[in-house]
Amino acid sequence: MNRWMWTLICLLMLPVVSPAAPAIDDQAEAQAIFDKAVKALGGEERLAKLTSFVETVKQKSKSFTGKDAECTRTISYQFPGRLRIEMDGFNGREDFSRLYVLDGDQGWNFNGDNPYEFSKEVLNIHRQTWTDELVVWQFLFFRDKDYKLSPLGASKVGDHAAVGVKASRKGVPDIKLYFDRDTGLLLKREWDEVQPAPAGEKPPPPIIEEILYENYKEVGGIKYPSKKTSRRDKQITSEEEVTEFKIVEKFDEKTFAKPEKK
Repeated sequence: MNRWMWTLICLLMLPVVSPAAPAIDDQAEAQAIFDKAVKALGGEERLAKLTSFVETVKQKSKSFTGKDAECTRTISYQFPGRLRIEMDGFNGREDFSRLYVLDGDQGWNFNGDNPYEFSKEVLNIHRQTWTDELVVWQFLFFRDKDYKLSPLGASKVGDHAAVGVKASRKGVPDIKLYFDRDTGLLLKREWDEVQPAPAGEKPPPPIIEEILYENYKEVGGIKYPSKKTSRRDKQITSEEEVTEFKIVEKFDEKTFAKPEKK
């Protein structure tokens, strides 16, 4: 048999190596996890119609001294970009109150004196931070084309079997979301907080920030977590209990107006 024929036979006997699966498969897998999460919360149609709501929260957080600090927060939200947060009863003090208002491109911090207007930079930080807390909507935000989704595989959150998804967008830290494998409900949100380094020195390791979600309840066909626990490098920094979640048809315009001195 000719040498070229032997060569051909040997080549045919070599194992076939499949090309790597395209990245679009990862995106589709991650999107399927998100779709299940949206359905678990009440479905995309119902969530999209949820434009206004009020959430009342009892919050216990650790102060810089290590002592517990307690207060009640009432959060009024109107999509897209109007937010009012009222804080009362800090450690039982009836005279303590604080008010934050965001209305589009304006925002104020009010503690009973004259309102302090947020700078553009501070406004953007608060808007992103408080928007991230909106569990019932955040999956719709991640469907923005600027986000790239990728699966993180199987894991566990507490005693729950979970599946994870990483959401990446240019200019902001990656966000890791972990969902209950069976119900599809969100169990944990995680991201890295990068620490600044002195000039010429190696940056310190990032701080791992987490929010754990538990005890889902339902109002008007919408599910929401009634317990949220925030951790910083595994240390609990705050615990929240949602005592009321109320869907609102329409807010009074004064709700998101610039606060006035009483």
